[in-house]
Amino acid sequence: MIFIFIVLLCAAIIFLLYCKNSKRKEPFTQCEHPHLILNKKDLAHTKELLLEFIRFAKSENIDFFAIGGTLVGSVRNGGLLSFDDDIDLGVLKNDVEKIKNYKSDVYFFEEARYGYLFRFKKPNKLFVDIMVFEQVNDQYKIINNNWENESFFINELKPLVPMIFSDVPIFVPNKYLQYMDRVFPNWQNEIRMDCGHHTDGKCLYETLKVPKTFSTDYEDSKYMCYSLLE
Repeated sequence: MIFIFIVLLCAAIIFLLYCKNSKRKEPFTQCEHPHLILNKKDLAHTKELLLEFIRFAKSENIDFFAIGGTLVGSVRNGGLLSFDDDIDLGVLKNDVEKIKNYKSDVYFFEEARYGYLFRFKKPNKLFVDIMVFEQVNDQYKIINNNWENESFFINELKPLVPMIFSDVPIFVPNKYLQYMDRVFPNWQNEIRMDCGHHTDGKCLYETLKVPKTFSTDYEDSKYMCYSLLE
């Protein structure tokens, strides 16, 4: 009896420490409303791209990690932000040659200034952003100095930590809270809604008639949920 009590007490302590570390006020909640940009077919294609990239990365021993909106969505919301329309991942520069050698009849890596877009060969608007990081002194920075402030100190990145993004297992930086507090100030209390990639020239916050930046409790915390990849 005493043993069971000790086990339950330890479990409770671990849970409380996790909640404190994650800085979440509420448990993850799947959105009750449709995704604000992507339809079900788009969500399914996004998941297909993500799973294929993960399969390839594992087969080639490529370390990948969530960054940008995908990192915020994973840590704060539990998955794809209801207003985000792509997946943001990082890899290190020493894995670029493996990416260049990728071959598929269905998917391909399209070169970009910051790294690659992973997308379908058949015309499709969807993609996964692959940012390539290189070591510069004591930091990992995105190549070509893109998004200069979104860099990791060496000790923040590895070993990578597993996390669930919607229903897909991914990895995040080891000291993701330290990184997020520095790069995305007030991320746990504030939502920033960017224009997005698939909004036909009009920013999403303009279409929805909401502020560009607002509190997480805005409209009864409607935007603190996540969309499940189909």
